[in-house]
Amino acid sequence: MSSGSVPKVMFTRLAFGVLSLMVKAGAHKAVAVILSKAIVRESGSWKHAQPPRVTLLALSPRRFRGDIDVLPSSGVVRVLELPERWQQHMISWFWPLGSISSLESSWDFFSDLGSELEGCRARYRRFLTKLVAELFDRLNIDGVVSAAVWYVQDLDWGIAAEANGRAYIVLQAENLATAPGHVKRLEHNARRIGKFQGSYIITHNEVSRGAFVRGGLIAPDRIVAAGALRMDGYLKKIERGIQRSGQRKRVVLFSFHRMAGLWGLSKVNWPKDPSVGLTCFFEQVHRVIARLATELPSVDFVIKPKWGGQWIDEIQKVLEKDGISLDSQPNLTVSEALEPHSLILDSDVVIGFGSTTLLEASIAGKPTIMPVFEEASREEYKDYLHFSDSLDMFLVPRSEDALRREIVRCLENPVIDETRYALSKAAFESHVSSASGGVLERYISRLEAIVVERRQLIIDNNISQRKTG
Repeated sequence: MSSGSVPKVMFTRLAFGVLSLMVKAGAHKAVAVILSKAIVRESGSWKHAQPPRVTLLALSPRRFRGDIDVLPSSGVVRVLELPERWQQHMISWFWPLGSISSLESSWDFFSDLGSELEGCRARYRRFLTKLVAELFDRLNIDGVVSAAVWYVQDLDWGIAAEANGRAYIVLQAENLATAPGHVKRLEHNARRIGKFQGSYIITHNEVSRGAFVRGGLIAPDRIVAAGALRMDGYLKKIERGIQRSGQRKRVVLFSFHRMAGLWGLSKVNWPKDPSVGLTCFFEQVHRVIARLATELPSVDFVIKPKWGGQWIDEIQKVLEKDGISLDSQPNLTVSEALEPHSLILDSDVVIGFGSTTLLEASIAGKPTIMPVFEEASREEYKDYLHFSDSLDMFLVPRSEDALRREIVRCLENPVIDETRYALSKAAFESHVSSASGGVLERYISRLEAIVVERRQLIIDNNISQRKTG
């Protein structure tokens, strides 16, 4: 931390300390004024001449992977973002230190917490209900959106919105359930949550939708599969023709963690026990990329994890074990910050394991490799192997040496097999989004209908209260 940032951090802590006292004093109106200004600062400006017809508050906004950034382009829906530091601090004002983080790794939050924690939850929800009433009127917010039904940090905000007649909507982030174990796990998770306490769920695909319905999470008429918002723009780029931004050849590995696809078999992505998960497979795949980077200095190699922190640390351990330093290997990049679609379109070969990026690369006409060897081919994991019934749409090397040879071959001869392309396009439509686009229009139509319905309920309730009063 730089010396210049210390006063800012101290000021932030002091400010949240003062807010904590205001909360405990029940000053929800004053907190609403301050929070509304923070939300406006955090959110993008509205760039259309006409005012938005729908305004939604995004909870945990970074979890949407760019989907909510697409909605404002419609000129219909404005998305405000709740600053995540506010979300975190407000929880800490009501819950004992560490209690939420321990619950997030389990499903206890959706069950009976015991008298002490139930009291914390009740007090937090009472405060949020009052805060939401003030805040949403001030910013003309019609409802909240979350990126997953199991995000416990968003649940109380959603319930408070519903208590004020506003919609709690989940735009479920991708659930790539392509194997029997994944579908069973989705149904199991739905049963653990119980009944969804919001208005509506929009999923990317029918597989997730069906699992949530069968698991009793929500009634069939309150959930729809509409595709992935960020795919419309990507498909248009492909349709216009792929324009490479550089002349050098590029190989991209969309990295995976050691429990990739193995849903429910571990509570963490990086188990301490190396016999659990894809330990050797992870090492060997990443080692192939690093070694090829040293052998082919005229080719750029990129390793893209979904997030940083420990994930990058684990990749660096593999490289260091092989005597490879990122600082001394200029054609090898490891970064979570790179935009996936740009990486794909600027690549010559794409490698991944159990990721939608494989399908996204395939429909862009890129040679696409999904290696399956070591633990990934274990019998006990077969029900969790992504695309296990349709692996023919990818190039599937079955060993470390075969993976190396396949990458080199694709660099020399990047020919796309038409049969593989057709299979991957069908899988893209089943698991990701419509290949013909139109996703934004479907989302806008559905969101506007939900909000109009809730507005009418508020009007009806007000009329009823006046009559009875």
